[in-house]
Amino acid sequence: MKATIKSENSEASVPSDRDGIFALIRAETSFIAVDRLIFSTLTNWIKSTLEASIASAPTPAAKAQRWANLGVAIQGEFQHADAERCFRQAVNLFTLANRRYAVESLHAQVTLAYCIAYQRKPRSQWEPLSLATIQAATEHFGETHDSTLHARSSYALALSWNYDLYMALPLYLELYDISRHKYGLHDQRTADKMKTIGGIYCQRGTHRVGARWLRKALTILEATLGPDHSATTVTASHLVGAYMFMGELAIALPLSQRLAATAERTLGPDNSDTILHKMNVAALQLMTNSVPEATSLLLQLEASLAQRAELTRQLRDQLRDVRANLGLAYWINGNDASAMAYYTRILESHPSKDNMLLLYHFADDLSTSSRLRKGALARVRAFVVATQDPAPETWCETCTSCCEPIVGRRSMCQMCPKTLFFFCSACVQQQPARVQSFCKHDQRTSVYETVTPPCRFLLEDDLMMMNDKSYGDVDAKYSAYYVLGSAHKGWTSFIAVDRLIFSTLTTWIKTALEASIASAPTPVAKAARWLQLGITYQDEVDHAQADAVRVLCAHDTSATTYTVTPPPRRYFFEADLMAIGDKPFDVVDAAYDEYRAFCDTHAVPMAERLHRTSLPSLCRDWHPMV
Repeated sequence: MKATIKSENSEASVPSDRDGIFALIRAETSFIAVDRLIFSTLTNWIKSTLEASIASAPTPAAKAQRWANLGVAIQGEFQHADAERCFRQAVNLFTLANRRYAVESLHAQVTLAYCIAYQRKPRSQWEPLSLATIQAATEHFGETHDSTLHARSSYALALSWNYDLYMALPLYLELYDISRHKYGLHDQRTADKMKTIGGIYCQRGTHRVGARWLRKALTILEATLGPDHSATTVTASHLVGAYMFMGELAIALPLSQRLAATAERTLGPDNSDTILHKMNVAALQLMTNSVPEATSLLLQLEASLAQRAELTRQLRDQLRDVRANLGLAYWINGNDASAMAYYTRILESHPSKDNMLLLYHFADDLSTSSRLRKGALARVRAFVVATQDPAPETWCETCTSCCEPIVGRRSMCQMCPKTLFFFCSACVQQQPARVQSFCKHDQRTSVYETVTPPCRFLLEDDLMMMNDKSYGDVDAKYSAYYVLGSAHKGWTSFIAVDRLIFSTLTTWIKTALEASIASAPTPVAKAARWLQLGITYQDEVDHAQADAVRVLCAHDTSATTYTVTPPPRRYFFEADLMAIGDKPFDVVDAAYDEYRAFCDTHAVPMAERLHRTSLPSLCRDWHPMV
């Protein structure tokens, strides 16, 4: 379809924004921006005209082609659910017209499968269709035909979009080899495969390898398509991200500034892509300690977005990110009140876990006596109480080292810029050299601080402040704390806190228990409290006091039958042992050795101990040699 605008006095045959188009031309804006405005004006008309023409198509094949064209137009607006409906109609009509293996039919099948995959529907709904299309294209056209390559590339893209990077990468490497031999190394189609491979390597955490692929792709795309082409700018944007994660900020910043200038020149200052590139520039300026420049740029972006009468979802998310970076800028500058105001505003306008974690991370950095800290933690507590988080031990960030979601305590270097690199506890403990490689300062000055997940932090804070509560309240709160630790990964980091809590509370527990015995309503209740007091003394290896308590307990409970309960620490040891049946034999065996050492240290009678043969995992996996 061709449209021509001859002059300002011309009459448009379709509804248009002609004044806006000529304003862009007078401003000597790139034709890319003019094209975008023209297409945004015509898109709805194109879609409605296509859909209206389907019924009058002379043959099923012609109807199928129009459905496919309509799907392409809708897919270009990222409305994949509606595009799926169009491509499904096209596939059915191509089959009806006995053109199932025609090029256009196979193309419709490929795109249908991708539309389903893009919505992240179950894999069983799109993978069989993708594989069947690849097989049909290979049998009818050969392995290196454009239709076959398109089908395989679409399948690999669907896999990577659905997070199966380990299966997608070898497929893309194979496609790269085919493209290199078929089109040559310096062809844009080969560069496109290189760009995708680089992106997958970055997603897998191997940023240096990914950056090498992206640099090669960028060089080819700049030579073949030019620096302003969307494929070139997308590749450069991925490369900026790789440099950021590598800590190569001095290389990333000028490249990001070049992208922002290109986007502003070709797309205009209000385009979402332009805003995104400027946000990246501001983030890099914060990381390189150019805080005044970053703050100035972020305030301009905030004012530009806030004054718009209507914001799309994408622009609303960008406004949120701009304000989050402004909060960080004020935080770095020591303006805690302004940072608090921004983080609070973000959480109130967009109540979500990641926004709550922004406020929590800020609060954790403040002095424990700070009034702002107390207010921030109160808001964090209100959010945690009001929401049901299925993964309270999991952070929204991934570990910079292993690129896996951070579960349990999150670590960061105090000497690096705030919020630049986050690490999981496992990488800090097991791969310290790799973790320190991200620090661009003197690595001998690296000091890593850890932050407890907010839900656990609040429970621990409550436990440490319960000196004036009843024993039952403390026991109930600790039970909730223990359930959290048992139900989620990262349990090993609970051990130190567990010991701290017990050492802090033990004296108070003994005093409270002994004082409560006289008020017990029945002899049985008194006996139970004497027994709990005895267990507390026994757990401290204070056997003389424990024996004295047993005498008193026996006097009150001569006719009572008791259930023997192990002390809390031993109980938790035994519960953990019985719950790790899915671990390897050597892990369970080591845990049992630790339990046995505990029992030996505290003189636990053999009759009360959990024996090795009681552990299901050891009985199942231990096959002694005859």
